[in-house]
Formats: sequence, C-alpha cells, structure tokens
Amino acid sequence: MNKQVVHPKFGHGTIQSLEDEIIIIKFETHGVKKFVYPDAFFGYLSIDDENLVRLIRIDFEEKQAKIKAEQDKLISQIEAELARRKYIRTQRKKR
Repeated sequence: MNKQVVHPKFGHGTIQSLEDEIIIIKFETHGVKKFVYPDAFFGYLSIDDENLVRLIRIDFEEKQAKIKAEQDKLISQIEAELARRKYIRTQRKKR
C-alpha cells in the first residue's frame, strides 16, 4: 500500500499490509507495529488521503453494525433463556 500514516507516539510510518483486521505499519524510528483495523484510525492513526479516510470510515461503520447485530442476537438469546427459566420456576411452584 505504501500510504503514510502518523501515530502520536511512534511518529510517521508506512502501511505495509492489511490482513483480515490487522494493519501492519513500519515506523521510521519504532519499527514494525500491528494495529486492529479499522479501529486504530479512530484513536491512534491518522492519514491524509481523504478517499482512504472515507473507506476506513465505511469499514468502521460496517464493523460496528456487525458487532451490534451480534450483541443484539446474544441479548435475545439470553432473554429467551431467562424467560424459559422463569417459566420452569413458576411451573415448579404450582406443584
């Protein structure tokens, strides 16, 4: 990719690769570092390419939507299990 980024602690670096959700950056004075993509661009890394900023934002929003959907599904499963247990308890009390 060879795009330049800036990190507040590590300074200027060059994107080496993006594999799954890991972005690998080689910094001028701190060597190679790995970050979670796209999360790192919302707190650690900055980039001046507006087209990439837009794409990173889209990736981030899609990732957040996926996480929310997974959390909502888990909450529904927990609520269903709690309702099932409550029903079982009320049935036992009736005996």
